[in-house]
Amino acid sequence: MKKQLISLISAIVLAGTAAPVTASSAETPEGITFTYEKNDESVTITGCKGSDTVLIIPDTIEGLPVTDIGKNVFAGMNELTAVVIPDSVKSIGERSFSACPNLSSVTMGKSVTVMGGYAFSACPKLCSFTVSADNPTYLSKEGCLMSEKGNRLVLYVGGKDAVIPSSVRVITKGAFMGKTDITSVVIPPNASSLGDYAFSGCTSLKSVDIPDSVTNVGAGCFMSCSSLSSADLGSGIKEIRTNVFNACTSLNDISIPENVTAIGSDAFFGCTELNGIYIPETVTSIADSAIGQHYDLRNGQLENINGFILHGEEGSAAESYAAKAGIEFRPFLLGDVDDSGAVDGSDATLALREYSYCMDHPGSTLNLYGRLAADYDKNGAVDGSDATLILKEYGYNLANM
Repeated sequence: MKKQLISLISAIVLAGTAAPVTASSAETPEGITFTYEKNDESVTITGCKGSDTVLIIPDTIEGLPVTDIGKNVFAGMNELTAVVIPDSVKSIGERSFSACPNLSSVTMGKSVTVMGGYAFSACPKLCSFTVSADNPTYLSKEGCLMSEKGNRLVLYVGGKDAVIPSSVRVITKGAFMGKTDITSVVIPPNASSLGDYAFSGCTSLKSVDIPDSVTNVGAGCFMSCSSLSSADLGSGIKEIRTNVFNACTSLNDISIPENVTAIGSDAFFGCTELNGIYIPETVTSIADSAIGQHYDLRNGQLENINGFILHGEEGSAAESYAAKAGIEFRPFLLGDVDDSGAVDGSDATLALREYSYCMDHPGSTLNLYGRLAADYDKNGAVDGSDATLILKEYGYNLANM
């Protein structure tokens, strides 16, 4: 499974790799041969051959300063454990050091002002990132590499219980990608955006609470988080994008906020523990394979998840999607806790049992649909008043039969 995950992450971060056009080559004392391009004033490293555990980027080649590291140059170097980037370097290209499985420490000089996407993503052992105090663009604090005076989180290299500094507004693409040891994360209450694949491949992450301030969750944001069982989506999210929860095979507790209008392709594909969900009427667009489907590993065929039920309003996009995909659809009925198609005394009993259990225990006695149906007053919690209201409706229905 770990090898499959590394292959998946590598495929994402190494997409677009092409052989560089080279002008010259130079060998380092460590035995790595660089290919590079030069102009009258500087050198750009465009590729390399060989390997070593420690990589010290030279500050000059042929008497010219090394100012740029190109795209993909050191991506996928298995033996690499430490990198030193000198003060001469001003930019680091996309995916330059991505998918280096044993890279644990990086030291970066004062002149780097540009860092491409996924530059250090999918390096699961990276735990130390030191930045020169004289660098005007980047700073390292509490296991976080940040830019824009701490407003943007570029990369997380801290411990398994991740607490993002309160100054962070944007978590950039791939910031946590492939950090397989992360078990929890606290997203600051003023954050506004989670980038593409920001938490992809965090295979130990168990739950996530996205605050209402977040208005953008990028494509593939939590893709392949195989231990993620619950996700609380904030009210600021308008669209659940492509692949956001793809292959989250433990996900069984998630609610779609009523202000969401679109669900992208494969958004919940392969979420095999998600046996039912309610799609609010505000959702007017659901792309192909968005939910309720997976690939059967035995035959490689696209199949509907066994026992999956899609709940929604009659005439809604949810009903249309279910009909097209051949998924069972049931109209949502508030108060029908046991999903029997009617509101009766047993529903009130289940609501009371849920209330009593939650007073003394974490977790729930009900599945996701049951909790939605039991919250009759829609205050976000199941309590005694919900049971009373359910009984009241049951009595009214009996009286008017």
